[in-house]
Amino acid sequence: MQVKSRDKKSSIFWALLGIVAVLTALRTGIGTLTSPGPGLLPLIGGLLMILLSLVVFAQAFSREARESERKWVRIGNWRIWLVTVCLFLYAFSFKKLGFTIATFLLLGFLFQLLERKSWLKTAMTAAATIFAVYMVFYVWLQVQLPRGFLGF
Repeated sequence: MQVKSRDKKSSIFWALLGIVAVLTALRTGIGTLTSPGPGLLPLIGGLLMILLSLVVFAQAFSREARESERKWVRIGNWRIWLVTVCLFLYAFSFKKLGFTIATFLLLGFLFQLLERKSWLKTAMTAAATIFAVYMVFYVWLQVQLPRGFLGF
């Protein structure tokens, strides 16, 4: 089957890329958990990439891959391209609109595109997600998030 073949090839590519990330991270220096070095996050990312690519590779041999293939055919290629365009627009508007507005618009659109729910449910889910991300990154980790032209 063509999809399984693509899954196998892409998982091998991502596993190799993960190996490169791990080797580069080890060469850069990972430090310790109390004093992390610049290679710690690339190490974790590379290991996750390898792990996930192995999962995709194993699933390419299973019967579930056929069901997954049918689901993606139903979604359609146009939605995949639309999500990609939305992510680029989000990246370009992030500083101008600010974290809150840009992320709310992106999540609202993606929730409606991928799984039709009521607009109220979509807005509440997007707002709850933004609140959780804001609490983790801005309050707990003290990461500065762009405020945008409206000040929030």
